Amino acid sequence: MIVAVAHNKGGVGKTTTVVQLAGELKPEIIIDLDAHQGIAIINGRRPAELRWDVRANLDKAALIKLLKAVGEHLVLIDCGGFDSELVRIAIAAADLIIAPSNDDITEQIGLVRFNRVLSEISQATGEPIQAHVLMTRTNPSRKNFAAISNELTRLPHLTMMTSKLSRRADWANQMESGLGVTERAATRSSAAGMEAKALAEEVRSKLAMLTKQY
Repeated sequence: MIVAVAHNKGGVGKTTTVVQLAGELKPEIIIDLDAHQGIAIINGRRPAELRWDVRANLDKAALIKLLKAVGEHLVLIDCGGFDSELVRIAIAAADLIIAPSNDDITEQIGLVRFNRVLSEISQATGEPIQAHVLMTRTNPSRKNFAAISNELTRLPHLTMMTSKLSRRADWANQMESGLGVTERAATRSSAAGMEAKALAEEVRSKLAMLTKQY
């Protein structure tokens, strides 16, 4: 199964999302399509025995070959904050697409553009593609996301996730050591840890539903 974390706007929390999911879901492979190669750099900070199998610097042929060989393995993809042929290939191949964002006006504009990209990919592949919007970097006390939920009803290729990754210092603090918050005992049961586990559980549930459909 392929989970792509994608949004063609930078700085929305894609790499943070991938790191937290990887800590819980234990993917066989992580593909780093980000020009900054954040996942590859963070992986280098992990203890040697815990390092992920990260594939970066892939060209088109290598990416397609890797995606075709996934089989039953779990693959996470950090698509990077831009639109490109490689990113579109990854999105088209994904079983589940997660689009980190928040609901400020600039990111709402970004989601409108991303919806357009997903529409173009859907037309090119002949398959309806929908991404699941994950609220990130929001105030931890914030619970009402009605404004962005209402906006998404006008964007047919986007739908809202239940989970969120609020603005918390624990994300960056643990990534300094290359770890997700649930990989360290001190933060596994923290507020950040609970959010990361809830996200992983929602992703597991969505993937299980897809498996039944197949």
